[in-house]
Amino acid sequence: MSDEDRERGTVSRSVWVAYAKALGMFNVCFGIIGAAILSQALQFGSSFWLGVWAGDIAPNSTEYWTNGTWNGTAIVNQTLIVDYAEGSIFHDISGGEPWFYLAIYCAAASISAAFILLRSFVVAYASVHAGKKIHDTALAAVFASPSSWFDITPLGRIINRFSGDVQKVDVMLASSLSQFVSYFASLLCTLAIIVINSVYILLSLPPLGFAYVVCSSYYRNSAREIQRLDSISKSPIYAAFQEALNGATSIQAYGANTRFEETNRQKVDFNLRANYISLAANRWLTVRLEFFSNILLFLTALLAVVESINAAAISGASSPEERKAAALRAAAAGLALTYAPGLTDTLNFLIRQLTMLETQMVSVERLNNYASLEREGTSAALAAPLPPTWPTAGAIKFNDVRMGYRAGLPDVLKGMVLSVAAGEQIGIVGRTGAGKSSILVCLYRLAELRGGSIDIDGVDIATVPLPVLRSRLAIIPQDPVLFTGTLRSNLDPTSEMSDEALWASLRQAGMEAAMRQHPEGLLRPVEERGGNLSMGQRQLLCLCRALLKRARILVLDEATASVDMESDALIQQTLQHSMGGTTVLTIAHRLETIMHCDRVVVMHEGRVAESGPPQQLRAQEGSRFGELWEART
Repeated sequence: MSDEDRERGTVSRSVWVAYAKALGMFNVCFGIIGAAILSQALQFGSSFWLGVWAGDIAPNSTEYWTNGTWNGTAIVNQTLIVDYAEGSIFHDISGGEPWFYLAIYCAAASISAAFILLRSFVVAYASVHAGKKIHDTALAAVFASPSSWFDITPLGRIINRFSGDVQKVDVMLASSLSQFVSYFASLLCTLAIIVINSVYILLSLPPLGFAYVVCSSYYRNSAREIQRLDSISKSPIYAAFQEALNGATSIQAYGANTRFEETNRQKVDFNLRANYISLAANRWLTVRLEFFSNILLFLTALLAVVESINAAAISGASSPEERKAAALRAAAAGLALTYAPGLTDTLNFLIRQLTMLETQMVSVERLNNYASLEREGTSAALAAPLPPTWPTAGAIKFNDVRMGYRAGLPDVLKGMVLSVAAGEQIGIVGRTGAGKSSILVCLYRLAELRGGSIDIDGVDIATVPLPVLRSRLAIIPQDPVLFTGTLRSNLDPTSEMSDEALWASLRQAGMEAAMRQHPEGLLRPVEERGGNLSMGQRQLLCLCRALLKRARILVLDEATASVDMESDALIQQTLQHSMGGTTVLTIAHRLETIMHCDRVVVMHEGRVAESGPPQQLRAQEGSRFGELWEART
């Protein structure tokens, strides 16, 4: 097994761009970023509007002063009429009535709510669309990967990516992006209000911003790598659980429960180390962000006091413009002191959201790695299109075939030369590692040839598209392949055959009586891997599937190795009577099952060592087939 691939450093720009394209650039620019900025701006604008509203007082207001002073003048039991008509720049429009300000405030709040609702709809739609696109692309690449990739990739690793990583992309990633944009817009609006209160606060922003960036970058780099370690350490948990689930009966039989429980506990504990470090890093960041935010809050309050002292110094001025400016500064100071305490939480949530967004983007990175997997070999261009009935005869010719399973491994077929006539039944035997099953791998192009060629009816299969090639061949594997569904869906996955044809194939395989006993007939349920059927019944259903395909070439890969002698005899009898004119390649360990074949091919070290009628080879002195026959017991 190969070690799981792990990227290092920041998530590359191409991953961000790929996810943005999956979301839709219009959705990102206008539905998420644009709507978030406008909604936050309107929220803060409505608060600022309240300050403007508070600065407007109705004209010709009458105020009573008793034993007080006004502009340094003693007032004793007198009524003083003061005109505040110029207290607001919008006083001429409002006429001192609250409805104008209330209408603007309600409009801003309603439009902000509308943008928030719009953003929620866009995020929900775009996240589902992006998740489906990324998942489908990765899944299609996995399905199109060569068999050698599955040989070195544990199943738990694949399950981890298509469960945990897909869940983050489907549910969490787009929401995190939306919240990050919202926090960022809130930060900009808060800083704008603080700067309006006093421009001198700008002098403190560069050093505080630099310290903030340094701490956040250090935290992000750590959190991102921790997330990668967390994702990688989950794969062994899935793999171990899958193995334990498949071997549950053996574990129970040998009383190995405690050992497997301890192994699982160790893997989970190892995974939790990354989670613990992540929580510690969060606390480390929180302490520093609160310190920087409190400094900014202190400076905001200090400058607000200074500005209020200056405003008080000019409050007695007779100029209406100066009074209006003082009122606006007072409103700005109030807003700044209202929003500044929340800056700590805003900064904290912003960096956490950015880190969470970046760590979740690792899931897109991991799925994109699967999407870029090497595909199975493509075919060279055909000189002429294949007829729909190809192959019509089923003649096969191996021309000096050399094949290895993957790079770095030696050849398993070393110059194999073999000709199979149309309709001939060939039995292929040999010791373990001789190259018997590798012939099947070559025919189905599960691994590409390193040399030579294979012709079927005169056509080099390297020029035939893989879907076409594999659809024209039939196989009965050693381990029967059945899926959860119905009897009909397993016999005819493409729903091309009639019920009569399905019952006829079951009749040929001797399965009709057993299947008709079920009240639902062809719609009887089939559990995962055919769990509600016996091993012999599963193998016979695979035989029925091959009969329905009516292919001119049939390959049996140890098809009867796991069934009893009675089922073996039934399969052989069905093949002899129902597959007349079909080229049959039988890879077998039970030599008795290939004694009826026209010819036996003995493989040795990746080459054809012997070939001839089985009875003749068995009687031939010193033949390899004779040695195998003598050693079979």
